[in-house]
This record gives sequence, structure tokens and C-alpha cells, in this order.
Amino acid sequence: MEILNLLNEKLPELQEFVEFRYCRTLKEKNVLEGIDVAFVEGSVSTQKELDRIREVREKSKRVVAIGGCGINGWPSIQRNSFEAEKLVEFSELISRYSQLPKILTIPEAIKTDRLIQGCPIRRQEFESVLLDYAREFGAKK
Repeated sequence: MEILNLLNEKLPELQEFVEFRYCRTLKEKNVLEGIDVAFVEGSVSTQKELDRIREVREKSKRVVAIGGCGINGWPSIQRNSFEAEKLVEFSELISRYSQLPKILTIPEAIKTDRLIQGCPIRRQEFESVLLDYAREFGAKK
């Protein structure tokens, strides 16, 4: 929501150097190609998610993990500390939903270039990182 709030307020000046290639909440047609900076969130709990985050890393020059879920894995990562008895209890659900044996954070799954902590993330920090990368990749602002 913080990202959408920032875009809502500053879109005219940001659209000079920001192009959304893949953002399911904003676009119907998404392309995972030619990405300078990928901002990714959420923990990695399935093989499909692991494959996708690896593809994002492969197709992006920079990757920024954002939010508590992506960086710390909470609350999903709690499953990693379950006692063996509790895991047996949940094993059917883990199997049914094709869950990985262990929940991964984004930095555990792939190399990340930066992290933006928080839930919600701090808007000013996101804006600062966005502008840093915009300059790195040639924006005039």
C-alpha cells in the first residue's frame, strides 16, 4: 500500500523514469524481461515461488527485498521451528499445497542487492532506494 500511495502522489514525476514491467496489482499484461530493479515481497513457500524468484533474479540487474514477510519470513517462517510432532500433524497440508520443507526468506532464496524492512515498509526509504537506482540507471532526476 505504501508503494501505491507513493505512486498515487508522485506518479507524474516518477513516470519519467519508472516503467512497470511486472506488477499484477497494476497491470494485466506482465513481462518478466529487461528489468533494471525488481522489488519483491513475501516469503518463499513453494517450489513454484522458488522458481519464480530465481527467474526474477536472473532477469533483473538489481533485486530489492521488501517488507517483513520477504526479509524475515514472518509469519510463515514460524513453521520452520515447529516440533517434529507438529510437523507430522501438518504434513498432509504441506503436501497438499506443495509446500517446501522449509519456508525461505527472499535473501535465503536468492542474492539480494538491498533490503527495505518494515510492515508496512517505510515510504521514505522506498522512495530513496527507488531514486538511488533511477540515478544508477541513467535517470536525469
